[in-house]
Amino acid sequence: MLTGAQAVVEAGAIGASEPRDEKAFRWHLCLWDPWFLVWGLLLGAATRGAGRLGRPVR
Repeated sequence: MLTGAQAVVEAGAIGASEPRDEKAFRWHLCLWDPWFLVWGLLLGAATRGAGRLGRPVR
């Protein structure tokens, strides 16, 4: 949700609520947020896959 809001601000559809460092904002939006999204999806897939193994928990 934060990434979506940042993208809307970057597109100029709404104004930022406070001053920001443009370079850091774009760096975060274009590099870090996508990596965290990929990491979260892979973690979710691994967790779901581990649950499907059918091994009893001791």
